[in-house]
Amino acid sequence: MAELKNFYVQNLEGWQKTLSRKKLSDKELEVKVVEHGIVLPVRKIDGVWKGGVCDNDFNFVAGFSLRDPATMSGGGGIDWWTCESSYVVERKELVTLDEDVIFCGVVNAHFGHFITEHWSRLWYVIQNPDIKSKILFLLVGRGYASWFDDFFRMMGIDKERIIYVTQPLQCRSVTVPEISNYTIGVNFTKEFLVPYQAIKSRVTPGKIKNQCS
Repeated sequence: MAELKNFYVQNLEGWQKTLSRKKLSDKELEVKVVEHGIVLPVRKIDGVWKGGVCDNDFNFVAGFSLRDPATMSGGGGIDWWTCESSYVVERKELVTLDEDVIFCGVVNAHFGHFITEHWSRLWYVIQNPDIKSKILFLLVGRGYASWFDDFFRMMGIDKERIIYVTQPLQCRSVTVPEISNYTIGVNFTKEFLVPYQAIKSRVTPGKIKNQCS
């Protein structure tokens, strides 16, 4: 393949700044545990996507964002299924799940978004194989697709562990691993690669066929 010598862009200064910025973060990711945590399905309320993990008083703890909140201001929760706030439901609407669970964000049956954005909390599950807690996802966009199961299986995660939240749940506790990558203002940690490395370890490489012979 010929070496690319010229790259034509508008706003050259902006491109140079973006391309030269360090994107690999050395941040140590945190893990929160919310006792009696509530997990709310994503709902659009007043034009904003709301839901995710909150405490027993419905104070928001975690959802999903493409922006690193440490470096970028919020955008109202309206872009690409961003969910940065919760809502309140009547206690009688809560379904009790008397288990310790792990919250792993959202999933969307759009192949590109699924494999690049929606595995960002799974590093904790893969790095702790002895923990067999249920794994909770929120459904957004195109919702569930059966091929999710194939990817999780290749990571070593049984589909029986996965719960797609469609009604408000109150759990014994909710473990919330921190997000490992943000695609707006690109920023990722070493944990971002963990799900891909898990798949790689379970796939036997095929032999390359020479199509020119």
